[in-house]
Amino acid sequence: MIFIVSLFRNCNCTDYAHLCGYTLTGDILASCKTQDDMDCAELCDVTASCLGFQFVVDTGECNLFNAIRRATVNNSECSFYIKTTSKQIVVPGRNGVGPVNTLLQNLLYASDGPCPDGWTVESTRCTLNISEETCYEFGSFLNATFANETNQCVIPLTTFGYMCLNLSWKYGSFADGDYCHIIIPKFTGGSGLSYVERCKEYCASQTRGVFTTIHSADEDKLVNGLQNATNLKGIAIGLIAPSGVVQGITSLSWYDGSAFNYNGFNNTIPETGTFNLTIIMDDGLWHTSNSSFPDNFNYIACKTNATQVKLLTD
Repeated sequence: MIFIVSLFRNCNCTDYAHLCGYTLTGDILASCKTQDDMDCAELCDVTASCLGFQFVVDTGECNLFNAIRRATVNNSECSFYIKTTSKQIVVPGRNGVGPVNTLLQNLLYASDGPCPDGWTVESTRCTLNISEETCYEFGSFLNATFANETNQCVIPLTTFGYMCLNLSWKYGSFADGDYCHIIIPKFTGGSGLSYVERCKEYCASQTRGVFTTIHSADEDKLVNGLQNATNLKGIAIGLIAPSGVVQGITSLSWYDGSAFNYNGFNNTIPETGTFNLTIIMDDGLWHTSNSSFPDNFNYIACKTNATQVKLLTD
């Protein structure tokens, strides 16, 4: 069981995860007696290299850790605490990273480098000068091995990359960033909002993303490709006519104020007239107004920033 707790009396202390049911294996920097776990936490906070601590209620013993290598299930233990970090480290393909090991992984990679903090970065691996016995104390999720030829502990190097953690989304890397796209069936029923406002609201509520804006031919191709995989056609995107009337290309802009530096009208003039939505139709082109609206409106395109992850090297 994990409890995230804020332990402070006279300071703004770091949040700690109280690991009931686990034992931490690592290096103890210092030991002393304190009144309670709050005092022990404050000592850890003012010690730069402290990553966590153990507070033994029966004896008042406070052990500060400056290295943590493993969290092991121990149902009789409830004395260990580990610092939490705001940085969430994701390493696709790394096995055995449950809730507790996720906390440990976040802490080990707190500086967000290609290796855990304190390890040496080599061309294809991370190394640490410790004994073989200590090397194999690391959690199995790190896949640590001992190199006898160099007397070093070795784990795979990581590199930065981006991906969509939800496989329902489609990843794309573009000049203005890395994004994940999805199309969802349109809303039903009325709410009194405009079509654009409802699309924005629906993307947020259904996907936690935003109504799609498109800034390159590659991004346009990706979104249209999602449409080609469906039976129905007609995807709404976030290009709007602020005045409510389409009077040519200069009357249009993205709802979020981002640069209108690409369009999918294929050098044609947008249909003029009352504006409801911009729709990508099955011809792959953008349409702003036509007599069959809203019958040709079936999907909403939503997007979100791709997640930065660490990719394991071979």
